Amino acid sequence: MGCCVGFRFRKGVSLLPGVRLNITKRGINSVSLGGKGISYNIGKKGTRATGGLPGSGLSYSEYSAYDEKKVPQTIDPETGEIHEATTKPGIPWSIVAVIALVVLGVYFLRSGQ
Repeated sequence: MGCCVGFRFRKGVSLLPGVRLNITKRGINSVSLGGKGISYNIGKKGTRATGGLPGSGLSYSEYSAYDEKKVPQTIDPETGEIHEATTKPGIPWSIVAVIALVVLGVYFLRSGQ
């Protein structure tokens, strides 16, 4: 057991107003969209939507885990053994990219007015 087991590292980097990248010692942990009052967090294991009244301490949060995908199986024709692929569910980066583009579009449309 190491001496520094209880230490944690977490850093949030603001990419744009309302877009935040959350980093831990293991790498990029999640992307947060929104700000005070309402936010949407896209993480490695699922998404979390949070809404609240700023300054009041009251908020509501709802978590939604990603669906576990069925592990594909193959049968070895020579031995008849069943092999399972060892895939790990991860963050759907295509969804993150689409949301980021929408946020950027809204930001630039508002800044142009």
